[in-house]
Amino acid sequence: MAIFFIVFDLEAAFIFTWAVAWDLLGVAGMIHITFFIVVLLLGLVWLWLKCGLDWGPSAARRNAGN
Repeated sequence: MAIFFIVFDLEAAFIFTWAVAWDLLGVAGMIHITFFIVVLLLGLVWLWLKCGLDWGPSAARRNAGN
């Protein structure tokens, strides 16, 4: 759970920094931040498909059957 905080806290710091200087970065900055967000979203989808976001009683019940 702590790794989610680290990843998304770091993401927020990068996006906030980009938002402050977006007018100076131009199209290249937009392309870079778009790529950054797409990579993070792909990682989130992968984690979701691997059931890494499941926790609590339903996840414990499902794992108990294995």
